[in-house]
Amino acid sequence: MIMFYIFLLMFFSIIGQILIGNLGVFLPVTATMIFYITVCFGWQRGMFCAVVSGLVLDILYGVSNQTPLIFLAVCGMAAFWLLYQQVRPASINFIPGILTAMITILPQMLIKIYNNGWGIYIFDEWLPSMFFVMSFCALFLPFIIVVCDHFGKSLGLPAYVDAKHQLTIRK
Repeated sequence: MIMFYIFLLMFFSIIGQILIGNLGVFLPVTATMIFYITVCFGWQRGMFCAVVSGLVLDILYGVSNQTPLIFLAVCGMAAFWLLYQQVRPASINFIPGILTAMITILPQMLIKIYNNGWGIYIFDEWLPSMFFVMSFCALFLPFIIVVCDHFGKSLGLPAYVDAKHQLTIRK
């Protein structure tokens, strides 16, 4: 049941990211979902989802953005957040949302700046894009936590807000 639930979460996040990306807007929906999966269901499942979904996104977009590596960095940050920070209450999780946005957009922006030069590009596109993506993820991660925990609890699956407790049980 857990793997089917994870598959549905990843499927809908990839579809959402592709649909939003076709509009010309980059929003790291899948990376945010990988953060949630890593905290709730363990780093092994999170890493598997990161590699597979990163490859799928690269194939669907038809480019090599090294997305699996970026998603693996999100998994590492999620594991660190679970071990050393608070996961409760859900409203505090705007901070890892911002960090997830920074991890996903910063490498792409640095590549664009390297290819186009520094110039006015920083103020014209880089800072507004970074602010928009960070704001989106800061609001989207707590929303994901509330919605996915609601559905997960009704299915008897581990919840995000209980992840710290589940970690001590697993040890």
